[in-house]
Amino acid sequence: MDRPGYQSSPGLVGQPGCAIYSDGELVYDWVLVPNEANLGGALDRPRPAEILGYVKAKLAGEEAVKPEVDTEASDKLISDAYKAGKMPQFVVDAAQKAGRTLDL
Repeated sequence: MDRPGYQSSPGLVGQPGCAIYSDGELVYDWVLVPNEANLGGALDRPRPAEILGYVKAKLAGEEAVKPEVDTEASDKLISDAYKAGKMPQFVVDAAQKAGRTLDL
């Protein structure tokens, strides 16, 4: 997905909630409830490409599995960024306090 001013995949994430309707019928919805485990809503969002694929399939009348959030991928992102010196210690501390599984 190319959008001016946005980092390309995998850096894009959905916003804290979305609802997609077609002809007044709900096709997809998702909401994030901020809590300690998702660092106040900063983690655990579905990927836009997966949402788009799901919605396109549903609108085409095809079977589709609703996208799920991959918390292991979020944990890996934090771990990898920390190892590369690009993740502040306070984020790692908060993630560990919340019980996230980090590979540091």
